[in-house]
Amino acid sequence: MALDPQDTGTDDEAQAQPAAAPSPALQDFQSAFTHPDAQDWAGEVSTRLNDYFQRRQLADNNAATGQQFVNDVDQFKSGMVKMVQADPHAVHTALDIVPPTISGIISNMPGVPDAEDHHAAITGHMQSEIAAAAVTKAAETHEDLARSMLSDDRIKSVLGDDNHAALSNYTDMQASARERDAVAARGQAAAVKAEIADQSGRNYLGALVDPNNGTPRSPPGWNQAIMADMRVPPQDKVALFNAHEQLGQNGDAQTDPHALVDMVRRLANGTAAQRDLYPMVGSRMSLADVGTLSQALRQPEAAGQLHDTLQSARRQIAPNGDIAEVNAFGRFVNWLMPQVRKGAILDPTHEDWVGHAAANFGVTGNDLFSKGEYDPSRSFAANATNPAGVNKAMGMVGPGVTKSVKSLGEIFGNPVAKAGPPLKDYMADYEANQARTNPTETTAPPLGPEGKDYMADYEANQGKK
Repeated sequence: MALDPQDTGTDDEAQAQPAAAPSPALQDFQSAFTHPDAQDWAGEVSTRLNDYFQRRQLADNNAATGQQFVNDVDQFKSGMVKMVQADPHAVHTALDIVPPTISGIISNMPGVPDAEDHHAAITGHMQSEIAAAAVTKAAETHEDLARSMLSDDRIKSVLGDDNHAALSNYTDMQASARERDAVAARGQAAAVKAEIADQSGRNYLGALVDPNNGTPRSPPGWNQAIMADMRVPPQDKVALFNAHEQLGQNGDAQTDPHALVDMVRRLANGTAAQRDLYPMVGSRMSLADVGTLSQALRQPEAAGQLHDTLQSARRQIAPNGDIAEVNAFGRFVNWLMPQVRKGAILDPTHEDWVGHAAANFGVTGNDLFSKGEYDPSRSFAANATNPAGVNKAMGMVGPGVTKSVKSLGEIFGNPVAKAGPPLKDYMADYEANQARTNPTETTAPPLGPEGKDYMADYEANQGKK
């Protein structure tokens, strides 16, 4: 089929452009034909192919030029965004640089129609992105700076209402998040500081025990070491000084089961800290039990299980809370703590739970006739087994020695706590009951107004057996 020489398949603009010389390959193709008709056909085909190749080359060149323009604009915008992210104060400088730079990039593209419109659109879009990047970065680090930028008229104009509202909300959220992070960081720092102080306190208390025989001792320079230790806060230093002084005066105290049970309860519910244990040293708890409870502070689950074990035993051994039951429960407590140090199982769901042993600590006659050895109002110094209250191992006080030097606790304004008001005199009740039930007594002392006839209860229980 012959080709129509009038149908070029091109528009008027393409036909108006001068045809470029055919490529060598097309020239070789055209010269390969010798017949006149064939030469005419080959010439027309070569022309059309040459026009197509030329137009395609122009399109490729234009696409490459356009892509280069896009790359130049994007590279410039990325540079400006990075600059204001590194220093949000540079936002106005970046905004000033945009218009002339975009003008220069557009001028390098020949034949761009509506160059001014393109310049305004690209400049506005780029300035908006640069301003948003600057405000965003400022909001992440400093709320006041972000607020001042958002209130700037020029920045407000390039951002637009929607972007301005979104960035204002983002600034609020970042400020709130930053405050929560700061609170958490302060709490974590305080917890770490407290743990360091507690560990130091445990070390100093441990140094008061002779590793050879377990008796109290006063290592040389102990007080000075605490005073110089910046890891121990002032209030803990005072408490440790007082503990050292009490230990020197009274010796290692016999643990008061009631004080221990109450302390375990406080440790389990989080209302007591390690410094609350220090006043117990040389007063109401043995050094060993203070050390055990100090370790329990580091294991909340173990502290809770110890509390549950003690409360279960109290309900079983001392349901009524009378003197005999209380003394029996005290025997259980004093038996339990050494078992805990040996690794006794405190989990009540375990078959070897140490709490099962509470059944072996029922009330006995000795508990009824006890001389009140668990009475928390009795100090170690007043205990009949150590009437002088002397700790010969530490050698700090002895019979007839008058201590005239103020304690460091008194110097710091935090003296050793004085004993509270005397508790109920169970011994008076007991002696009155003894006299009333003893047939050799001619007259019995009157039972106090709040006294309970424990002997009658005891005899009634004996009769039931």
